[in-house]
Amino acid sequence: MQNKFNHNNLSHWIFDLDNTLYPEDDNIFAQVKKKIIKFISLELNLDLPDADKERQRLYNQYGTSLRGLMNEHNIIPNEFLEYVHDIDLSNIHKNLDLDKVLKNIKGEKYIFTNGSFKHAENILNMLGIKDNFKSIHSIETSNYIPKPSEEAYNAIIKKEKILTHQAVMFEDTVWNLKTAKNFGITTVLISSKNDLLENNKNDYIDYYTTDLVEFLK
Repeated sequence: MQNKFNHNNLSHWIFDLDNTLYPEDDNIFAQVKKKIIKFISLELNLDLPDADKERQRLYNQYGTSLRGLMNEHNIIPNEFLEYVHDIDLSNIHKNLDLDKVLKNIKGEKYIFTNGSFKHAENILNMLGIKDNFKSIHSIETSNYIPKPSEEAYNAIIKKEKILTHQAVMFEDTVWNLKTAKNFGITTVLISSKNDLLENNKNDYIDYYTTDLVEFLK
């Protein structure tokens, strides 16, 4: 059984973007995934099933498909990012409850995403919560080195002078929290109900929730 979340000694709040600040059911990142597969299909002249296999291989090996495409095929990152984030955001609506709980948090708040800076801005504006965050750390600001690489974490920690033992990170991707925990950061997994039991077995997850707003309250 987890202890009650204690936020009194936290001064730095790090939030992932996709499937963290909005529900996975909003079908935003699913669109990105389809665009990544299509991009790989076009660039590498593969049919869609083979492109999806290549996407998964690159993701597993490099942390993001983009990093793999850059390393193995010299893909220009901006072209990739513009293509895969050209999606329908109409499912995203202003979240007044999330805005309220974020405003009540004492301490600095940051976005830390493997997505593009523009994509993060678009999502935050649609949710109506952008003003809550001191800065956005995107794949561009980490020199295209993605989570869960320690180098990406070092970049945000050093730039923002984050005291890791006074920091908490919210994520929907388990292995990204493993790196955070190695830095001494408190970890919170945003997960579907079906995944809670399995993910609760990981000792680098301090807390887990299916509802970010309720958790922050």
